[in-house]
Amino acid sequence: MPHLPRNPRRRDIIRFARECGWSIEPAGSEQLKATRPGYVCVPIPGHNDNKRIPVGTANAVAKQLLYPLRQDQVIRDLRSQVAELEQHLTNISQDRDRLALQQQKDEQLARLKKAEEDQQVYEELLLELEERNNTLKHWFGKRTKKLRQQLQEAKQQLHKAKRQAASALKNLQRVTAEKRMVDAELKLILAALEQVEAVVEQAATQQARGGDTDQLLQTLLGRLQHILEIKELDA
Repeated sequence: MPHLPRNPRRRDIIRFARECGWSIEPAGSEQLKATRPGYVCVPIPGHNDNKRIPVGTANAVAKQLLYPLRQDQVIRDLRSQVAELEQHLTNISQDRDRLALQQQKDEQLARLKKAEEDQQVYEELLLELEERNNTLKHWFGKRTKKLRQQLQEAKQQLHKAKRQAASALKNLQRVTAEKRMVDAELKLILAALEQVEAVVEQAATQQARGGDTDQLLQTLLGRLQHILEIKELDA
């Protein structure tokens, strides 16, 4: 964009006007004007090219000279904005189509990812179940082996207990039989002793009366012999 110096002269304004696309024509009495088709002519202040122009006047003239450029710039900007808008609408349409395709793709990818995640979960669950199954099999095998060992030991202990019980029963029966025999022998001995005591009493009575005690002594010896025989049999 053209610009004026800080302290412009008429020649600076003329140069500025030409840079902005204006033509310079005489306006009489050493006056000049800037012309441009389709626009009102703009008077150039000053009577010679070296004449200093007040800054305010120069800025006002420059503003008029810049108007076509600014208007053209506005038109170009509008056209550019229209083109950008059209491109934006085209992009929106394309983006909408791409978005729809992307959305479908994302949905498919999401379903695929979900299926892969589900498959991974199922595989992990299956692996966990297999590990648990193997663990249970191992534990059940060890437990079964231990129970079998315990059952075998229990059977052995039961068999041993049965043998011990049978042996104890036999011993008890033997002791009971022996006790019965001893009880019977004791009864016989007690009965024989009672008879001996009776014979002794009779002998003492007979002797006290001065009678014959030989028969009673023979009887006493027989009873004693009988008792001795019983003891010998017991031995």
